[in-house]
Amino acid sequence: MIQVEAVAAMMDYPKQMEMVTQQWRKIGIYGDVKQMERGLAFQRLTANQEQLDVWSNGGSELMYLFPREVLPVDPTEAHLGIEIAKWYTSNGTQGTAPTDPELKRALELYRSASGQKEAERNKTAQEIWKIIVEQQYTIGTVGQSPAQFGVRIVSRKLGNIPSRTCIAQHCRTPGVSHPETWYFKA
Repeated sequence: MIQVEAVAAMMDYPKQMEMVTQQWRKIGIYGDVKQMERGLAFQRLTANQEQLDVWSNGGSELMYLFPREVLPVDPTEAHLGIEIAKWYTSNGTQGTAPTDPELKRALELYRSASGQKEAERNKTAQEIWKIIVEQQYTIGTVGQSPAQFGVRIVSRKLGNIPSRTCIAQHCRTPGVSHPETWYFKA
């Protein structure tokens, strides 16, 4: 039995995972969904006390800008392995090295990208994504959708609203549209 920790934040992840675990049963995988308060769930995540969790992949479309949903490189939120993230950020002095040679290779590629020119960096990203897709370190269920950050609806009574805005993690929605500058029209 796999314990799946799910937080009811932004979206109803516990209900989504109940549906997913019902589908898993058909192929012999048994999951037990545990709804947790967000603070406790992240405390357990950083203490390496969970088997599996469900969370957003927001920002993954820009791996170099927001990598933590793609690779375990950020020990403050490493859904893909806190001990590996500690190992990565400490250059091997803390945490645990990945035993999967492909994951280790992806992390080495990621580290090398920061000194590369754009064309080479793009090729490196393609190699990393190839590894991630082939090794299937995460299981996507919904993908990028407005369900997390909402659908944009604007009143005609408001002024200084941008005609377009970015709805994504790396944009820090809704801050990117500068709501502090909005005003009600007279």
